[in-house]
Amino acid sequence: KTCQKVFLDKGTHEGGEDKMMAILAGCIAIGDLPGIGSFKPSLSATVKKNFVADVVKTLEEIALNNEYELKYRDAATVGLGILCAMRNSSNDQKQSRKTTTNKFENIQGKDGSLMQEILKEVEKAFSDLCSLSSGNDTGGGKTVNKLCTLFSMLEPIAMPGNFSRIIELTLNASPTNEVELKATATKLLVSQLDPGLRRIGFDGRGFVDLSTRLAKMPPSDLRELVGPNATSIMATSLPNLLSQIPTSVGADVANSLWAICRADLSISVSSSSVTEFFAGLTSILTSVNTEGKPHSKRTISPALLRNLQKLVLTNIFSDLCADAVPSSRNSTEDAWTSYLQCLEHVPSDMIAEAGPNCDIALANVFGVSSCASLSRKSTRKVEYWMSIQEMEGLSMASLQIVLLSTLSIAAQGRNDIDMKESVLSIFEVMLVKGIDTMALYLLAAKIAIWWESRQMHQLEYVNMSLCRVSSMT
Repeated sequence: KTCQKVFLDKGTHEGGEDKMMAILAGCIAIGDLPGIGSFKPSLSATVKKNFVADVVKTLEEIALNNEYELKYRDAATVGLGILCAMRNSSNDQKQSRKTTTNKFENIQGKDGSLMQEILKEVEKAFSDLCSLSSGNDTGGGKTVNKLCTLFSMLEPIAMPGNFSRIIELTLNASPTNEVELKATATKLLVSQLDPGLRRIGFDGRGFVDLSTRLAKMPPSDLRELVGPNATSIMATSLPNLLSQIPTSVGADVANSLWAICRADLSISVSSSSVTEFFAGLTSILTSVNTEGKPHSKRTISPALLRNLQKLVLTNIFSDLCADAVPSSRNSTEDAWTSYLQCLEHVPSDMIAEAGPNCDIALANVFGVSSCASLSRKSTRKVEYWMSIQEMEGLSMASLQIVLLSTLSIAAQGRNDIDMKESVLSIFEVMLVKGIDTMALYLLAAKIAIWWESRQMHQLEYVNMSLCRVSSMT
């Protein structure tokens, strides 16, 4: 009733505390209150122009009339300020549809701050990059170098989530040959996933969403988008990304990231993506102690942790056996070493059920032999399988795999006692199967590697009158 008297009937002489609420109610009737309804207040779509004019005229009468108490005049002045902050939402929407080049409208730093200056330079460089993609190649190298430097400067700074749109547009707008710019943009994206970055007044969900979408892309499409040097950078996002997405999505993201790393391993002679993936996976498995309590800010659910452990033992092991066999073109030592470090943090009962303890075949013998160091029983099992393989039944490709596996298992002797037991077991196989099997090659490899390890201490015995030898020698 008071609102009607004050605004509709222009009863400006209406007093009491109701007038304060009437002034506020009148502003709410026109549109959103800044900072309460919206940080970008807009006029209501149903408000009439005449009503707005009446409210403004009434507030002016209250603010300019010295007969009213000061608090009412101040309240009316504040109300006028609120109305001045309101904008026509329909016009804003039309304007945003017409002008899409300004992507930095909602990404601003404090006036006079270093962040504000950096963002201005980023905006200029980004605009130049967009003009380059339109066919203007003038100053392309300088623009790319400038944008790379600015992105590197922003890595340790917590950015608002909507800045992820700039990173995505940069990846799409960058020419295919600008590998460094794509890698720098990807590195900035991954850096914003760090849970240690402090964000006040905004969150980083935009970076999480973009990283999730990129991780789920087909490996070939992702490699084309971010460049060949950035796939290993994407692999480093694994621990921080999985701790910020739902468990149901986390398992799919982990599988997708591994597919990207596997494709990179088969295409490139470098296994950097795989090693980065295993490093992140190891950090996840070690972040939970024996009681299952997290040590760091990363929080991984028990269900997701079990899925990751199964992934290590099943899919990843099978894929490594197929794609991580060393050759003259590609050395996979780093990949297997990082995998073993990851495997050490998987419960032994799970390892006993699957993974490296599976049935040995030509398809997985190199993987099983590489992982046999985790168990003495597994070592004996692999050695026996190799000893009974007949050379005549092996093709050249299979023979190469078995020989490489022989070198892998031969280097895993723990001490002289293990060496002695292993050699005796091989002799027993040779007595039964003869010398036309791989037993002789395995025996030669084990003795050669053992003797080489003993030669490392040769200088200790040079000046001795008697040459001390072990009982095995």
